[in-house]
Amino acid sequence: MQFLPPELEAYVNAHTTPDDPILQALKRETEVKTMMPQMLSGANQGRFLTMLIQMLQPKVCVEVGTFTGYGALCIARGLRGEGHLHSFEINEELKRFHDKHFEEAGLANRITMYYQPAADVILNIE
Repeated sequence: MQFLPPELEAYVNAHTTPDDPILQALKRETEVKTMMPQMLSGANQGRFLTMLIQMLQPKVCVEVGTFTGYGALCIARGLRGEGHLHSFEINEELKRFHDKHFEEAGLANRITMYYQPAADVILNIE
């Protein structure tokens, strides 16, 4: 699905940093091993998430719908100091993606995963 006009997307792609090997591997694995790889946050969305988190410097972030973890990695990379991401995914079969790639990125300690509906837990997050 095309969200940006082709000219704008070409401009953005020409003026941004390409994905690092960890995000590239996660994207490739998502495309090969999932039924709906189009749910993955793309490179431009990921860089935008990282930039927003770096600018806002939140202490706590909440993500509802982790899928394979691309967006979670981008959010966690933007966190500073004691910042932490709480991420919710109801499909526990995706845990293998999270464990593998969060660890490879060195960000497993900044992300708490919940494999249940966010509404069941979100009010208890500190």
